[in-house]
Amino acid sequence: MSRIKQLDLSKQGLSYIISEYIMEQIITGELKAGDKLIESQYAEQFGTSRAPIREAFILLTNQGLLEKIPRKGTVVRGYTKADISDILELRIVLEEMAMSRIIERGIISDCVLKMEGILIQMHVNQNKSDYTKLNYIFHQCIIDMAGSSIIKKMYEGLGISLLGLQSLTFSDKQNVAKSIKDHRVIVSLLKENQASEVAALLQQHNKDLLHHVKRRIHAGMS
Repeated sequence: MSRIKQLDLSKQGLSYIISEYIMEQIITGELKAGDKLIESQYAEQFGTSRAPIREAFILLTNQGLLEKIPRKGTVVRGYTKADISDILELRIVLEEMAMSRIIERGIISDCVLKMEGILIQMHVNQNKSDYTKLNYIFHQCIIDMAGSSIIKKMYEGLGISLLGLQSLTFSDKQNVAKSIKDHRVIVSLLKENQASEVAALLQQHNKDLLHHVKRRIHAGMS
């Protein structure tokens, strides 16, 4: 119950709060692929009726984290190896497209300042769940800087799935250290207006993530 108190209760209502909580359980590995979610348990935990629980389940199903299986109920969605490769490779393509736009249009200093602030938080907070979210926000800044609503919408469509997959790699402290190092160089290059160099580094950074996650999959995601 303690983690419930840490959620932002100012957002869109109880169903949103519950969906955030369940998402956190999935990102941290507390809930795993195939685990069944019981409406009555969450209703008791949050002291509410089942209606907002159902709404949260629907929201997370639409976002691709849960799925409803006949005669079984709502479960945490599992991804095939092909699904995981597709998600991560799509991320690479979208970030490459974003960097092409940035090279054409120029670097936005406000976005770089935001990334610099996120990088400081990444140094301080290396809890797997928190770091995964900070990493996503960092890369979201690159998407925002591209100024393309289409790229942004497609990237956000991958967002929650990416959070779950990226958390696999951030279980390893060596990967966190490499991530911080890469992000530090990205910020430095952006401040020096070297967008082409950032594009090359980002491509390798994302390919390293893809390689690591695939290796974890073949090892049984242990």
